[in-house]
Amino acid sequence: MTPATTRKPVCGARRPGKSVCSLDPFHRGGHVDESGEGWPRVGPVYCARCGKEAVSPVAVGHFGATAGPGVSVWACSPNCP
Repeated sequence: MTPATTRKPVCGARRPGKSVCSLDPFHRGGHVDESGEGWPRVGPVYCARCGKEAVSPVAVGHFGATAGPGVSVWACSPNCP
């Protein structure tokens, strides 16, 4: 019996017609694929706690997916109510 292998979680955001983002799920800023080619984050990030647009978001969680990319959860600050 062989031991189970674990993969490092990645962002997984898909660039239209290209590969997926290979950065960790909590990265800030734009996306980067395995070849080093980058693209900007699309759309604003909203706070999961208060619902407002997060100017400098803080990652507070990540939900993995069995198929496709997972979803990162963001807050506008660590002290947001």
